Amino acid sequence: PGTPDDRMKEADFDTFDHLFEQAVQRFTTLGKSGLFLSGGLDSVSIAAVATDLARQGKGKLPLALSIAFPDPESNEESRQRSVAAQLELDQVILPFEEAAGPAGLIDSTLRLSTELDTPAQNPWLAIYHTLAVLGRQRGCEIILTGAGGDDWMTVNTAYMSDLMREFKLVQAAQFARSLMK
Repeated sequence: PGTPDDRMKEADFDTFDHLFEQAVQRFTTLGKSGLFLSGGLDSVSIAAVATDLARQGKGKLPLALSIAFPDPESNEESRQRSVAAQLELDQVILPFEEAAGPAGLIDSTLRLSTELDTPAQNPWLAIYHTLAVLGRQRGCEIILTGAGGDDWMTVNTAYMSDLMREFKLVQAAQFARSLMK
């Protein structure tokens, strides 16, 4: 708070669109892609770029893979359907309970963790794994996730390493407190 974010320069904004398109194209040209489509800015932006690239002959249209959450405040199904329809994407929408499996989210994620090289860092891993399997069954070779997209509009927790490396301990403490709120 009260300090400028000096990691981004004005010139960085001029190249963002090109670099973003380039990043998406790197993956969409590797094969049929699936996309974890929520209703958020990150996945919707990736869907729009991937669709534009496909229509330019630079890859195939992605398959939208979505979760319908049971809580009305968390359920983005109508937005997910709207985005997929407007972009003319095929879509799979899976109810949360079905994606989590009969054991439930926590047990399914813990069970899945036993197959991983490192502990699961995302408690939602099991539902997205289920979506990815469905994508693969439908020919997807690549899954675009939009992971990290939330960091476009907020300060990434990796900022802490920047502060620590520069021995800005007061700012690091302030940043840590802001994360705890």
